[in-house]
Amino acid sequence: MPGLILNLKPWERFLVGDAVLQNGGRRTQLRINDDRTGVLRLSDALHPDDVRTPLTRAYYAAQLLVLGKGDAELTPTLLRQLLEEAKTALSNTEVLANALTYASEGRYYKVLRTLRPHLPGEVVLLSNQPLTEQIT
Repeated sequence: MPGLILNLKPWERFLVGDAVLQNGGRRTQLRINDDRTGVLRLSDALHPDDVRTPLTRAYYAAQLLVLGKGDAELTPTLLRQLLEEAKTALSNTEVLANALTYASEGRYYKVLRTLRPHLPGEVVLLSNQPLTEQIT
């Protein structure tokens, strides 16, 4: 079944448009028929102060597009440009190719899910420090 499935932890908050909703005391699974719907778990949201690297800029742009906050300056074309720039920070070209495909299809939540696991590694790559030094 196409669409978006959100697995929510107890008391987890998520955005639907401009409204912040909160799950109850049990784990819940929400099925949304259209994965282009503006829904975002707050645990997946990136704060504007954390946007410092090429990949986080692309992630944040996709996040704004998911929420329907795109304007004349933030367009799907700009998102694709930011993803192209992120190639310098992420050596996994398959991940970026998938993200670019999703962006061109207007599936911005899929862009987020594709990029999210690679955000911590980008910081390590750009700082030229081993991962163990970053954690401590």
